[in-house]
Amino acid sequence: MRIVSCIQNSFQEYEDHISLVLFCFGCNLRCCGCYNYPVISNPDNIQGTAKEFIDEKLTPLDDAVVFLGGEPTVWSNDLPGDVSYAKSKKRLVKIYTNGTNPSTVKELNKLHLVDSYSVDLKTVTNSPKYLRPSKPMSTDEYLMLVDETIRNIVEARVPVEIRTTSWKELEDLDKTKKYVSEHYPDVKHIMQKDFRDNMSKLGEED
Repeated sequence: MRIVSCIQNSFQEYEDHISLVLFCFGCNLRCCGCYNYPVISNPDNIQGTAKEFIDEKLTPLDDAVVFLGGEPTVWSNDLPGDVSYAKSKKRLVKIYTNGTNPSTVKELNKLHLVDSYSVDLKTVTNSPKYLRPSKPMSTDEYLMLVDETIRNIVEARVPVEIRTTSWKELEDLDKTKKYVSEHYPDVKHIMQKDFRDNMSKLGEED
């Protein structure tokens, strides 16, 4: 897996843990509200492999490694080995995923490699408009893939949370909240602010 950036000693991405956060290159979606797409889509930003970052950036303070994106599961051939390498360092592993590659998640759970997941459920309507997938994908197809991912994680008894970002472009936040509460009543649903708001404020301060 190729990595474009990292955060050391983070308190945010894995609740109650200090983690090394790795941002992988590449994603199979181009979401309308993605603040990070120019970074994770440009191969010139690749700084090394996941294993190299773990060797160089992991500190004694870190009790976990978090794989973010981009989308980690697009690296289906590399991800199990990279996660296993993090586990060999006696660290917990959390993966953030958009849920559209359930087969990769199933393989990870079959090998008992992941300690926690965050599944980003983007929207429940007009997904091509909001997600702009690299391959044609209807809303029903998108939700079917995400559902398969979440249910496999739940069946594997791995802790999981669902996240939804309140993009300005979205028109169905209430529908999304209702969908999650009806389909996954026992899974924590986190509503995130649009990250671009924070970036705008930082720009104003500069």
